[in-house]
Amino acid sequence: MEEIIRIEQLTKRFHKNILFEAVDLSIYKGQSIVFTGKNGSGKSTMLKMIAGLTSLSSGKVHRSQELLIHYIPEHFPRKKMSAYQYLLAMGKIDGCPIFELKNRIQDLAEDFYMSEMLHTPLSFLSKGTLQKIGVIQALLRTPDILLLDEPLSGQDERSQKVFITKMKSLLEERVTIIMSCHEKHLIRAISDTAYQIENRKILPTAMSTFDSEAVFHLVFIDEQGKAVLPDVAFSIERFDNQVRLSVPASQTNLLIRQMLDNHWTLRGMQDENSD
Repeated sequence: MEEIIRIEQLTKRFHKNILFEAVDLSIYKGQSIVFTGKNGSGKSTMLKMIAGLTSLSSGKVHRSQELLIHYIPEHFPRKKMSAYQYLLAMGKIDGCPIFELKNRIQDLAEDFYMSEMLHTPLSFLSKGTLQKIGVIQALLRTPDILLLDEPLSGQDERSQKVFITKMKSLLEERVTIIMSCHEKHLIRAISDTAYQIENRKILPTAMSTFDSEAVFHLVFIDEQGKAVLPDVAFSIERFDNQVRLSVPASQTNLLIRQMLDNHWTLRGMQDENSD
């Protein structure tokens, strides 16, 4: 296997807090890695250090060559420019020919069901739509490494399926994919290597850890017109004053309590296998 990144004795401190300590890791061409761990464990910071977007306290990140790295953050910046203007500008920075770039933007927007939103200002778009724009930006030109921070946290089911198909196509081209993720179905679909971030270290994790768990579809309605959707890392679909969330069985009780606390009324619950 061709090693393209080697992390050597990496340490990262925030003031007196040590997030990572003396971490060693090799990353190979065409590999699909997932980082898991509790919120605040350092998953996003590790992606940023690999991308060169934040500094190390000590240690090195060695790259075997000049690599094109695309990074998709979980929280996308809300700008006044339109989605189309943003994608056009980013594509030009990446060196995409203008005619090909315009066609590529249109094609990808259709693939992700957001053609009608291309000329909407970024500041008016939902978290899920902003994530789609981040994915489209990353796909305008095929990178050597694609870094994904919780890529499905705001996506509906059909967009998830498109996303997984696109990621599998990149892996066939031997693009290296590195992501932080909670969704077991996404991990199973595209990852071949897993690491748990825990106690300042990156620990190898068996892929069997992500074996299938029952998923339930929960439908909630905003009866009083004052419900607020909490920031949850599950697939969400919206229909007027209703939302449908796809939730692992182990998380249903917690999710229901969160939704009820935010003025939603539960209207239905169904095992996905009975659809």
